[in-house]
Amino acid sequence: MAASSSACLEIFKKTSSRVKRRLCANISIILIPAFFCTLCALIQYGTETYYVKKSFDYCKKEKSPYEITSTFPLQCPIPSPIEWPPLLQVPKPYAHAVRSDIFPWTDLPDESCMKNENFGCPVTMLITGNNQTLAQGLGDNMFPAGGGFPNNSTNSITDWAKVVMEQCDNNEDSNINRNGTNLQVASKLTFETDIECLPYLILWRNSSSEINDELFKGDAGGNKKNKPNGILTALDISNSDENTFNVSIWYNSTVSNTDFLQSITTNPEVIKRVPRLVNRVSNAYLQFLTGAKTIQFDFVKEMPKGFTSDIPDLGAFIDPVLFTWVVLQLFPVVLANLVYEKQERLRVMMKMHGLGDGPYWMISYSYFLTIYMFYILCFVGFGSILGLNFFYRHDYSLQFIFYFFVINLQIALAFLLSSMFSHTRSATEGWIIFLELYPGFSLYRGLFEFMQYATDGKIMKTSGMRWGNLNDSVNGMKDVLAIMAIEWAVLSVLLLAFYIDQVVTWGKSPLFFSRRKKAPALQIPSMERLGSKGYGDMEKPDVAQEAILTGCLMYFLQKEKVDKLLEEAKYTSHVVICDNIKKVYPGRDGNPEKFAVRGLSLALPQGECFGMLGPSGAGKTSFIEMMIGLIKPTTGTAYVQGLDLVTQMKEIYACIGVCPQHDLLWATLTGREHLLFYGRLKNLKGSDLTKAVEDSLKNLNLFNGGVADKRAGQYSGGMKRRLSVAISLIGNPIAIYMDEPSTGLDPASRNTLWNVIKLAKQSPHSMEEAEFLCDRIGIFVDGRMQCLGNPKELKGRYGGSYVFTITTDSCHDQEVESLIHGLAPNAIRVYHLAGTQKFEFPKSDVRIADVFQTVEHVKKIFTVYAWGLADTTLEDVFIKVASAPKRLASNANDEKVGEIYELKKGNFSVKLTNYGATMLSVVLPDKNGKLDDVVLGFESLKDYTNDSVYFGATVGRVANRIGRAEFTLNGNHYKLVTNDHGKNTLHGGSKGFSDVLWTAKRHIEDSHITFTYDSRDGEEGFPGDLSVSVTYMFVGHDVLAIKMEAKALTKATPVNLAHHTYWNLRGHNSGDILSHKIHIFGSNITPVNDELIPTGDIAPVKGTAYDFLEPREIGSRINELPDGYDINYIMDPSSSEHLRKAAVLHDSVSGRKMELWTNQPGLQFYTSNMLNDVKGKGGFVYKKYAAVCLETQGFPDSVNHPNFPSQILNPGDTYMHSMVYRFTAN
Repeated sequence: MAASSSACLEIFKKTSSRVKRRLCANISIILIPAFFCTLCALIQYGTETYYVKKSFDYCKKEKSPYEITSTFPLQCPIPSPIEWPPLLQVPKPYAHAVRSDIFPWTDLPDESCMKNENFGCPVTMLITGNNQTLAQGLGDNMFPAGGGFPNNSTNSITDWAKVVMEQCDNNEDSNINRNGTNLQVASKLTFETDIECLPYLILWRNSSSEINDELFKGDAGGNKKNKPNGILTALDISNSDENTFNVSIWYNSTVSNTDFLQSITTNPEVIKRVPRLVNRVSNAYLQFLTGAKTIQFDFVKEMPKGFTSDIPDLGAFIDPVLFTWVVLQLFPVVLANLVYEKQERLRVMMKMHGLGDGPYWMISYSYFLTIYMFYILCFVGFGSILGLNFFYRHDYSLQFIFYFFVINLQIALAFLLSSMFSHTRSATEGWIIFLELYPGFSLYRGLFEFMQYATDGKIMKTSGMRWGNLNDSVNGMKDVLAIMAIEWAVLSVLLLAFYIDQVVTWGKSPLFFSRRKKAPALQIPSMERLGSKGYGDMEKPDVAQEAILTGCLMYFLQKEKVDKLLEEAKYTSHVVICDNIKKVYPGRDGNPEKFAVRGLSLALPQGECFGMLGPSGAGKTSFIEMMIGLIKPTTGTAYVQGLDLVTQMKEIYACIGVCPQHDLLWATLTGREHLLFYGRLKNLKGSDLTKAVEDSLKNLNLFNGGVADKRAGQYSGGMKRRLSVAISLIGNPIAIYMDEPSTGLDPASRNTLWNVIKLAKQSPHSMEEAEFLCDRIGIFVDGRMQCLGNPKELKGRYGGSYVFTITTDSCHDQEVESLIHGLAPNAIRVYHLAGTQKFEFPKSDVRIADVFQTVEHVKKIFTVYAWGLADTTLEDVFIKVASAPKRLASNANDEKVGEIYELKKGNFSVKLTNYGATMLSVVLPDKNGKLDDVVLGFESLKDYTNDSVYFGATVGRVANRIGRAEFTLNGNHYKLVTNDHGKNTLHGGSKGFSDVLWTAKRHIEDSHITFTYDSRDGEEGFPGDLSVSVTYMFVGHDVLAIKMEAKALTKATPVNLAHHTYWNLRGHNSGDILSHKIHIFGSNITPVNDELIPTGDIAPVKGTAYDFLEPREIGSRINELPDGYDINYIMDPSSSEHLRKAAVLHDSVSGRKMELWTNQPGLQFYTSNMLNDVKGKGGFVYKKYAAVCLETQGFPDSVNHPNFPSQILNPGDTYMHSMVYRFTAN
């Protein structure tokens, strides 16, 4: 518990330091609500000031609000309001309810009554209840007959208040009295109106639902014909009797009352006269009980009022929209902070130094809650100080609860979404705003309710929303609070976020919570689980005879040592014990499994410095990631100080240190703050912590000059590297994993760092580090440990040779080589350039004294500019061991197939072989940085010997087809080998340049490699000797150039070389390329016959399926062709003297784009139509349209078409073919 509290405190301190560093940005965020509150206050003040002044001026001009033409403002004083007669709202004559096809009630009057000019149709009232007799009686009492109109000169409104349709004469023949009167009402208002007496009907309905149905259909919007069928009113007396009066009244509420005065004087029907309905039914019940008593309803009138400033608050209407955004703006800030720590792998770093998920989540949540609460307090505080009705009129405790739910929901959602993103850019781009709307709906609804109550409170001079208002029928705040509380509930959001984080980010099993097992501290593995003491599947093909014998012996001894330690339970005598640990990545998309670590057994005693060397892809990273808990072993396990890697990783984190390959630092924290944070995580306290931090800073040269108190973001690369090493060493962990700790350091800093590491006895990565620091070194290749021993042992075991270097004038190269072979018959020249040569020869062949004597002899013959003799280095050992697995197996005829070479620059790598000068793979990053091999090929080099599709090959002597396998040159007729349709020649014949072994020369891994081949006269029927070379070269970080050269030596001969790589920019195993877009800069093609031999014609592509003059998908019109694309495009002229752009290929899914430039006149566009279930890399099966070939070339069958550009190369002339590929991803 104490450890968790300490961890929480440290995270809080770390985060607080980051906040201090971002003071300006944080102040800017706080000022945003202040700005918008000020804006709303200015709007509120400005509108009120303007309209109050305007209203005050109107009040001076207008004498009375009761004139028909009056524009009397509502703000003006009314000391003596007028008395108004209480009347009913009667449907217009044309809208009285009648019977028709859409209103089938039989007791309604027939619609023919509409034609009665005297009476028209009666108005209808509906009634229902438990007692029909009582209901009918009440209906009759509501409008009794008898009486007459008051005198038309009366000034008593009480007399007119009695007129409710019941005062007409009882005689139906005279029940209409149109009496144009001039009515004076309390000397306040004068108007003329017609008073009409109308007949009425009271109709019984069996239930209130029938009434509802009839009223709904009677509305113009409730029936298909939009025809009104108006009902005066309806009553439901329910269970009323002599002792109970319970009545429900229906009335028409749909008529707008936009101008009170105008509606009274010109359109009396629009007033909702509900009080009169209540009065009439009440009087009817009194008459039922007493027989005569009634309640007189004389008039309605307003309350007297003085001048008011009740102007609509425009600010309040825009507040919900603005303030919704203000409150939500911290959501992407929280989300970005969470994702940033995952993107920079800082969470991984903290976890590897012992920080558990629980404390991290708890303190991070609390921190964001504190910041958000402070933000909201400033927000509400600013608004209240500025006098915004939106804030100060409401109960502050109610506002606190509302915003508390809002911000907790926002933070919980940020944690949930942070588990789904790995980069801050993707987490905070525009579309994430859509996700904000989910809690934003609730927030806006709540703010809208505050606005409504603030506006009403201002007008009514009352307070805004209080807790008691939550029960108001129109108040939705209670629902909002309930919804947000449920969403925020721990079980529905926060725990879900934690669950997704554990499964997605940390790769745990979806049922990890149900698989808790208590691991014993020292559980002895059974012999049955350990299996045989042999090295099982760790055997490997021949590295070299000595490597097999020595390597197997070392593995056997190492495995026996591990088994013995496990049997005797001597875990703690060795810091690290690996027990047959394996990592296998499952196959996907039909590809086989990938073995990253193939059963490793290793025991490292305390105080030993162990170095692991290996090429890229050897399995080192997978091994290290298993050891630090980032991934789980497939089988086997490892023990760190007796703790099981599989079941006790949390405990292991507390006692290891990690220096990752890439620096994982907070840019806003200083070096000292980093060390204090990680030191406290290692339970260092007080003076021990201070001393450890000071010593680390001094030892690694980060103390002087104020470097320790600079932000890490201002450090140079070397300073960051030293800080990462210091972090891994803090707290004296029992095991430390370091990945290239001295990368990027200058020699002096590297020496200082090595001395510090040597004192701590930890593990390096590079050859120099390994030789200087390591007690033992293991070379790891293809998931296996190839050799194991100290540097001296390895150099003695795998070296055994001297490297002799000499520089002379280049004209003496041959003499030097002869002298060296005379000195050491088994010497091999390994380097030769401009007079400088390197030779490697066995130590047993020569004595050092003999070498000195030979050099002295050479100096007497010609000038020697420099020379040297070196022993085998660890780098030589590494290259020998690591490159051995690249040698491929022999074919059936026991002929050497070829070797693999690699060009690599950063994430861009190309693998090639000297068999056919073939390109085996091109690995590129996509728009997200994911690496994929984008060319098709076979799994093993042996498969290329039976290749009928020319994967990645250099084809020639003449690429593409030659019709009838013959041509005539200089009067000589040449017949070639046929290999296409039994009568044509394709790509140089049955054994063209793609099927021969080339010689590899001048290989520089990050620059270029050249392959050469000498083609003899008569080869495949072609005339003359031909010297050919192909160079693959990196230009910059994203350009691959291929240069093909050929020189005719003895006879004129046709030459047309081409590169036959199959491209799929989404990845070789991703399916077809029909969705790739291509732009081909060729307006014409050379049409072909059924055998794909050019006819000799030139045809334009405009408007045809071959038209790619504008970028479009390859598959958009491919169905118009019988077998896909396989045609030669004629390149359009270019202003460039050398290269022209031939094509641009783009895949929108990966974002990869390839631009192709060439100096050749033609481009063969081929969509791999003939691929038919070809088994390729990783066992993936390639099908039709799996890739596209873009073969720059001369025209096909040019030797038989004089109108085509010539491909004839005369003796002494040089053919040159250039291709430039530029790769981008966006």
